[in-house]
Amino acid sequence: MIAGPFRELLLKERELLGRLFTPAFPGREELSEQLESAKVKVIDEDGSLEFLISSSTKAKNVKYVVPTEGEYEDSDGVIVHILLHLLGDKAQELEFFREDGTPVRQWPDPQNVRVFAPT
Repeated sequence: MIAGPFRELLLKERELLGRLFTPAFPGREELSEQLESAKVKVIDEDGSLEFLISSSTKAKNVKYVVPTEGEYEDSDGVIVHILLHLLGDKAQELEFFREDGTPVRQWPDPQNVRVFAPT
């Protein structure tokens, strides 16, 4: 499942990012702009994504290294966390992990993701 080269975002990935960007948080617009043209690659068996940001837009007002996150129930009921990580003023990674440490089983339906974004 781990991909090699960077590629365009898939529709399901764009929809999930859109869901994570529903609450207002500092830097949301800038990060959204960065991700419009970003490329990604899968970096682990859970489906975590590394971003390749080509935009010169900087998210200078972001207060936290993880400005937005979500959670959903995997197919067996275990909670999966989704965290958007930054490196400096750029989006770096969308991390997925299950609370029990086993591999993620299914991609979330964005409408079922509970989102948290500190302000």
